[in-house]
Amino acid sequence: MKIITMTTDEFVEILREELGKIVAVSKPEGRSKEYLNVSQLSTYIFLSVPAIYQRVANDSIPHSRIGSRIVFEKSEIDLWVKTNPKS
Repeated sequence: MKIITMTTDEFVEILREELGKIVAVSKPEGRSKEYLNVSQLSTYIFLSVPAIYQRVANDSIPHSRIGSRIVFEKSEIDLWVKTNPKS
C-alpha cells in the first residue's frame, strides 16, 4: 500500500475529474425522456382528466403503462397535439 499526500484542493480536483467520468459514462446520449402523469398532462394540454382517460381507453393518445400507472412521454404528446389539433 502506498500513502500519497496531497492538498485538499488537489483531492477535490481529482474527485471532480473522476466523478465527471462516471457521469459521462452513465448519462444517455441526447435528451432524456420526460414523462407526465394524467394530472400533469391535463394541465399541460388543457384537457380534462376524464377526457384523457377516455382517449387512453380508445387508444387514441400515445401513452405507456408502468404497472397500473399511465404515463405520457412529453415529446410524443407534443407531436400528437401538432398532428391532432382538434383532439
